[in-house]
Amino acid sequence: MVLFFYKNYCTYVSYTQLQKGGDEKADSLTKKYCSEKLYNELKMNDSLDGDPFINGQIFFPESLKTLVVKVDTKNSNQYLVSYLYNKMDTVRIKVTVVNHTIDTVTDVPAIQHK
Repeated sequence: MVLFFYKNYCTYVSYTQLQKGGDEKADSLTKKYCSEKLYNELKMNDSLDGDPFINGQIFFPESLKTLVVKVDTKNSNQYLVSYLYNKMDTVRIKVTVVNHTIDTVTDVPAIQHK
């Protein structure tokens, strides 16, 4: 479920999709796959500097090829989502799933590649 959500969400918010109704599709996907609590928190907090699902402001379509979702070995309700950004940094996000919906999204420090 988390991988499906991320593949579709990232496709919708990629900079090429935003001009083709990507924002509305991403919002619809968020409403369907996220808890009501998380969805409402995101809607009420318009002052975010970036998108918490991608831990940034822009998602490049080529980053989809590097998107990885792994189940946390210590907690089966948590997932580590990662992708390569600008061929320089691995962006990482921790996602918690409760009752088959995404309930929390937390950024994890990026890994910088030289």
